[in-house]
Amino acid sequence: MFKNKDVWNCFHIASREGDGAIISYLLDVCPEIWNTESKIKRTPLHTAAKHGCFEVVEVILERCDYNPECKDSCGITPFMDAVQNCRLLIAQLLIN
Repeated sequence: MFKNKDVWNCFHIASREGDGAIISYLLDVCPEIWNTESKIKRTPLHTAAKHGCFEVVEVILERCDYNPECKDSCGITPFMDAVQNCRLLIAQLLIN
């Protein structure tokens, strides 16, 4: 699988762009694609939460085995990303 200089694969990029249908498709054709981290241990869940991609966060939480409390190398969780970027609906989703 191709990755960029930050070790992002297409799932990271799709998570940032916010299309839940693409995320679902990628999971259908490659179920293990979600199991990835960037160089600094950021997951696609971090990325979607930071960029306000509510539908993507929903799909990831439903279909992937991420721990919503996972931390990147700086100790930041997806919840913290959501709050720092005023993504309050996503923060609520991550709490529930």
